[in-house]
Amino acid sequence: MSATPQELSRLHRTLTRHHRCRHHRIASELGLYYGQPVILLLLADHPQISQTELAERMHNTPASVAVSVKRMEKAGWLTKTPDPADARRNVLQLTDAGLALAHRCRTAWDAVDRQLYVGFTQEEMDMLADLFSRMDENLTRPEAETKG
Repeated sequence: MSATPQELSRLHRTLTRHHRCRHHRIASELGLYYGQPVILLLLADHPQISQTELAERMHNTPASVAVSVKRMEKAGWLTKTPDPADARRNVLQLTDAGLALAHRCRTAWDAVDRQLYVGFTQEEMDMLADLFSRMDENLTRPEAETKG
């Protein structure tokens, strides 16, 4: 049986849903709301970025990110301070509790990723990486270039 683009897309959506559900379950077990694990991991990797930069990295609006940042600041996981060089810019930084939580989140998410690829050879994973890259290029290329 030859897979159609529609069947491949359905399989991809199912896989993505299962992956997202696993990540949501982990977040819930850690006492985190939707979106907060990504913020923790981004701040762990990029300490002292602005709220605007965080929103850009998340491909989200600053207003949407502000709600999570405020909640996380109240929980004691991050601090928001004015940038001494630019008073219009707030710098975000994880507290020790936030760093510990980011580490727990990363460890759990890495375990999910390892489970996802159990039984795959390195060659298969390299092939998947190439295929995923090609699919991403297909969707990010201007539409006129993909017709034909």
